[in-house]
Amino acid sequence: MHKMVMAVIRRALFDKITAEFEKKRIHFTCSKVKGFGKEVRLYHEDIHDRIKIEIIAEEKDVENIKDIILSNVKHGTTGAGILAVYKLDEFIEFSALR
Repeated sequence: MHKMVMAVIRRALFDKITAEFEKKRIHFTCSKVKGFGKEVRLYHEDIHDRIKIEIIAEEKDVENIKDIILSNVKHGTTGAGILAVYKLDEFIEFSALR
């Protein structure tokens, strides 16, 4: 079974985390996102730039992926980011289709 790991992180953490993904041959996609959370003071400048990383992985690899992300995040810091793991009902890799 495949799962999706999604993390929204500060831009400063991106290079370090993705370098570890590349070393371990973990495929990922990323996109620039904007958002706000608990640190909001209702001013436009409180909408922060973040990076969203998405990884579709086999269930056996999810803990390793989570460990890479969590070991690089400053825990307990407001606005440090979020991490979620989703169950996928279906996953089709186009290169596998014939």
